[in-house]
Amino acid sequence: MQDNSFKLDEIDQQILLILQNDGRETASHIAEKVKLSVPAAAERIKKLQESGIIKGFRAVLDPKKLGMDISALITLVSDSSRNYEKVVNKALEASEVIR
Repeated sequence: MQDNSFKLDEIDQQILLILQNDGRETASHIAEKVKLSVPAAAERIKKLQESGIIKGFRAVLDPKKLGMDISALITLVSDSSRNYEKVVNKALEASEVIR
């Protein structure tokens, strides 16, 4: 069995915490916070991305400011998973669905 885990040191953990709080934080600001050079910090961020630990960066939206002041969690139960992909794709097409 192959071990796909990535060994994180304390600096990697600090970088991840910083990026979780603000995914738009600059490499230079991160480098300053973790006491690394900018190229070293940028390289660590790149390795965290390449390893799959950082899966991506995205905007977190405020539904209320978008006029969606009611939230609901909807569960669908089906006898079969035959139409699973169709249902998911239709839901994702709806502008009201936020994932």
